[in-house]
Amino acid sequence: MDRRKKLELFEIIRRDFQQGGHSIRSITSKYQIHRRMFRQVLASAIPPERKVSIRPAHKLEAVKGFIDQILQSDIKSPRKQRHTAQRIWVRIHQEMPQHALSASGVRKYVREQKEKLGWPGGLCPSKLYARRRSAARPVTAVIFRVYAIVRR
Repeated sequence: MDRRKKLELFEIIRRDFQQGGHSIRSITSKYQIHRRMFRQVLASAIPPERKVSIRPAHKLEAVKGFIDQILQSDIKSPRKQRHTAQRIWVRIHQEMPQHALSASGVRKYVREQKEKLGWPGGLCPSKLYARRRSAARPVTAVIFRVYAIVRR
């Protein structure tokens, strides 16, 4: 359930309980919620944030030094010759076949490391945004838009 719907549900449940005089059991069965959630509704009008579990990347620990070495050497090299996350993943599979890693895990770690290092001249996704420039005259049926990527 997305946050907005849950907030609206909290509001409805609070109103039913305070103004309608319904019992806890009738409200929980009416909205098909657990009594634990009903207690959360009574405690606060705003639903609690969802807990995000942070799990350690045990497989990635063995190759973090190798990845950091590649990224350090890439800082000095020209932009077109730098390693992409995909290329780093391929090198790990070629040079260290005993470490079976997912491409998404390597990609995430490379992105975090590039942001930590400051990555000069690189395109870090967190520092990019698209500025919309509208066309001079919109076409009747279809509107064409031109986007330019600008670094902050």
